Amino acid sequence: MLILVAAPLAGRAAETKPESTSFTQAQLEQMVAPIALYPDGLIAQVLIASTYPLEVVEAARWRGKNKDLQGDALDKALESEDWDPALKTLTKFPELLQRMSDNLDWTKDLGDAFLAQQADVMDTIQRMRAKAVDTGSLKTSEQQTVTKEVVNNKETIVIQPSDPEVVYVPQYSSSPPRVKKVNGD
Repeated sequence: MLILVAAPLAGRAAETKPESTSFTQAQLEQMVAPIALYPDGLIAQVLIASTYPLEVVEAARWRGKNKDLQGDALDKALESEDWDPALKTLTKFPELLQRMSDNLDWTKDLGDAFLAQQADVMDTIQRMRAKAVDTGSLKTSEQQTVTKEVVNNKETIVIQPSDPEVVYVPQYSSSPPRVKKVNGD
């Protein structure tokens, strides 16, 4: 089970941490709103992949050219690609990958926020999930299991697929918003 909590990033993404980028709470809410109710495992892949915006475009184009690949054939074809594992995972969700590519400004902002303000991004996701639970729009269903757990002395809302073999991706009617950056001194 993957539980979303703030943890230091490792690898190439951490090495490309943007300097002096700061997003307000309202901007973070706009950024994470399209993904906050995704299952934990998928949201983790989206956040990591967003730190590689050009590769998101490359992977979406590759996936568009390889629409018919599924299962083992897709996995085999991905072996020759030098992408982060998160991007390879997202090729199994071509519509989501394409949305990230089509909304590249949002994808880049999300990646920058995740690298520069990881704890804030994760806390914002939890606050948005709590609001959704309070309004009754986030609950256990046939597609997903929603639980509350205490992690690092904080209540954490965990979203998991009900069937581990099937990941439900919530669909939203609007495109991710463009968020104006605020640069610190």
